[in-house]
Amino acid sequence: MKLLFENWRQFVKQEVEEFLPHGEVRAVEKIGSSVLPPEEQAKQDLEKYGYVRDEDDRDIDIEVEITGITNEEAEEWAFSREAQELEDYYNYDVQLRIVENWRKFMSEDVDPKMKKYLKKHPYMEPDQLQEEAAGQCFPFAVEMANAVPDNEFDDMSKFKIVHGRITDKFSGETTLHAWVEKGDVVFDWQTSATKPKGISKVSYYDIYQPEVHAEYTAEELLVNCMKQGHKGPFNLSEDFQGEAVEDVYTGNCGMFGIALAEEAQRRGVDASLVFAHNADTDQEIAYGDYKLYHVALKIGNKYYDGRGEIQLKELVSFMWEKPEDMNVDAFNLKNLELMKDAIRRNTAWTQTCEYYREQASEFLDEMGYETDEVLS
Repeated sequence: MKLLFENWRQFVKQEVEEFLPHGEVRAVEKIGSSVLPPEEQAKQDLEKYGYVRDEDDRDIDIEVEITGITNEEAEEWAFSREAQELEDYYNYDVQLRIVENWRKFMSEDVDPKMKKYLKKHPYMEPDQLQEEAAGQCFPFAVEMANAVPDNEFDDMSKFKIVHGRITDKFSGETTLHAWVEKGDVVFDWQTSATKPKGISKVSYYDIYQPEVHAEYTAEELLVNCMKQGHKGPFNLSEDFQGEAVEDVYTGNCGMFGIALAEEAQRRGVDASLVFAHNADTDQEIAYGDYKLYHVALKIGNKYYDGRGEIQLKELVSFMWEKPEDMNVDAFNLKNLELMKDAIRRNTAWTQTCEYYREQASEFLDEMGYETDEVLS
């Protein structure tokens, strides 16, 4: 892998915008294995190739978020001479992600009753209109971001969504949480019924003692929702994995699935890997490049992923909507090596399966599949 230029983002942005001058590049970031530290890349190489590759042999995977272009134009870029030259001369594998219609898409997802309420109370979400359940704070922040006026949309000084941990100073209860800060006033789901005009930031921080993990403009929050397929949180650290949306059933679902499959094999459990995908043939599934929406493990007639046991109809329930081109297939573990290669090619993983081995072992223990238990 050749070294990135100091101004590599600007260089890639310029190349893409020269090819698509009517488009607007919003972000340029490394993705996939390219964001891994060298030791993790070496582990990946050993697992996939049996040796550690030279740096010059590795592509740098780069994703460009762009607006103002069509899917056909994105495909033209993928097969263009310019894209090929970036890969040949710099090892830059540049992929385009269109984010043009994300705000329209978000507004279509809002419940009609919520739209009516937000029109009257643009910074409120009453609990009467949402199911009483833990975790409504993140959807609440999304609805507020979706309803924000244009002049506050990308200005964090006027409107800011915060993800973090709060601790009630009276009860000592602590939880992951999302809230909105508008100047010196805080709006959140749990206080919305009693404080419809918000609560002062000083009082809120005194009562709930927030530990801030991430801050977003309304625009940044909604783009993250579209990219990751859920309403947050987006960057879970090891301290609080398991309490909310986990990356083991979004970007790293495939690596967690591999870890579960290998552990099931070790225990003698008859299992299959389940792919939700848009490939057209078995040949393409095994060797091609396609959208792999989700990976889960099937044991008997039960399905499992990072959430625990799930129903088949829940396979991609964390996404905004089920993709129209989605197929679901199960593959026995005799073909595990092929499936592992397919997962590595077609998912946005940031951890290797080794990272999840201990978690996979504990997971199967919790699900009741003890060592050497064989299911037919």
